[in-house]
Amino acid sequence: MSRPPVSRLPRSPPSVQRLSNGVEMPVLGLGTYRLRGAICTSTVKAAICAGYRLIDTATAYRNEEDVGAAIAELAGNGTVSRKDLFLTTKISPKDQGEERSYAAVLTSLEKLGPSVDYLDLVLIHWPGTAGLKVSDPQNPANRRGSWRALERLYSEGRVRAIGVSNFLPHHLDDLATHSTITPHVMQFEFHPAVHTEAQPLLDYLRAHQIVPQAYSSFGEGALLDPARYPFPELHAIAAARLATPAQVLLAWALTRGVSVVPKTKSVARLAENLAAVQLELGSDEMRALDQAFAEKTERFCWNPAVVV
Repeated sequence: MSRPPVSRLPRSPPSVQRLSNGVEMPVLGLGTYRLRGAICTSTVKAAICAGYRLIDTATAYRNEEDVGAAIAELAGNGTVSRKDLFLTTKISPKDQGEERSYAAVLTSLEKLGPSVDYLDLVLIHWPGTAGLKVSDPQNPANRRGSWRALERLYSEGRVRAIGVSNFLPHHLDDLATHSTITPHVMQFEFHPAVHTEAQPLLDYLRAHQIVPQAYSSFGEGALLDPARYPFPELHAIAAARLATPAQVLLAWALTRGVSVVPKTKSVARLAENLAAVQLELGSDEMRALDQAFAEKTERFCWNPAVVV
């Protein structure tokens, strides 16, 4: 019996950003937070078949095996090869410290399965350590150890790029005094409701050649729902551009040079989100979205400012 046809990858991958070490990273990927089990596996397969290259997971998401199952199936039937993909995972706050972090990354590789023998990017997920008070001076000591582990993994060729998530300039400055490699990527909450507060961080990242990457581009969904969070400027631009509000928010970040990893389990929204790389907003549209939150900041996720 002949094998049924499979979805082949589109010829043109999403646009990429070049990291400071020369590695190319897609500007748009699939986030997998809260996706688990069969739903996670089917969503990752659908995303890859739709043209996604970057898949973002984390130890704390507890879905690395599910992501790996999708990759194994598509690699097995010839739809995709490992080199087509850019895989990101993150070290959990419970695994801070050099030896624990090193072992955690090796465990992530095992969970992702035999089709994954290296990682494209590993991030320290949070500047603090699980179980410690945010003011505990052991926090900076532990994250320095975690960074040493990533430098080892990078030098060994197990990881192509290393970075951090939810760090602020003072965390990065401390890391710089105890490291030999500057983070290649920094992932953080970024959308119009935090842009005023985030601008100094963006300036810092660019000055140090650290590529910024956004998570929670939709404010945990609140910015898309007028009933939860009125944002008339967003919906007016979306209507005028014949785009979805989600596409406009993604394009807002991309226009600023910030890559994005939106999460969805809807096949239709996978395609819509991917199409956002083709939407360029004008200066008046960017200004309207910015000015909606010029006098206030709305954060929907963790606040790393509390961690020493």
